[in-house]
Amino acid sequence: MDPATVQTLDLQGKHLRSVCFCTLHHVTARHANDKGGRTLVLHVPKEHDLVLMFAAEIERTAFEDTFENILKRQNITLTRLGDKEKSILQEAATQEKRNVTVERFFRKLFSEILEIPANESDTCQEEPPQCVSTSLECELTRMELADTLGLKASSSFVQQMFELADRDKNGYLSFRELFNILVIFMKGSNEAKSQLMFQMYDTKGEAIMSKNDFCLMIR
Repeated sequence: MDPATVQTLDLQGKHLRSVCFCTLHHVTARHANDKGGRTLVLHVPKEHDLVLMFAAEIERTAFEDTFENILKRQNITLTRLGDKEKSILQEAATQEKRNVTVERFFRKLFSEILEIPANESDTCQEEPPQCVSTSLECELTRMELADTLGLKASSSFVQQMFELADRDKNGYLSFRELFNILVIFMKGSNEAKSQLMFQMYDTKGEAIMSKNDFCLMIR
């Protein structure tokens, strides 16, 4: 695991989330300077922020110091800001806020694929334009795609679909990238769907499906 990756676990030691900061040039950390100074929010671009609660301020400070040293060794700068806990939590991009954005993303996506007229769609009826704009600029993680499809992120279908759709190879799916894949699955001809499935599982890009590729597809 990359040293600039932060893993969070629950009280039973079960893995909750891994966030890799190794691809960034700059990371922002906001800590509470009141209520014991135990709260820390690490901003995660294109995902929901990482909100950490420590037992004491000294533990939070020690974590920040260690994290900053790790980032420095990878030429990543850390900006440490202090504010009131209430402000930090209100402004954090929490998982709940992210879920709302992702939901809007998919509602807009499917309304476009199905060509539902704007006056018949409830996608934007009661939502401010800025909310819709934010949703369209959203880029999905592999886990978010899997959750929406009702599958595990480790499933071969999710992995192969994600790899094929992620044209710019930045590790996220934009609105247009996902649209281009789903529109074929939902409205394409049988030939187009077959070709797409072939591309998904032709792992070496040789226009030939090996036995292993075929087994992966039907698994």
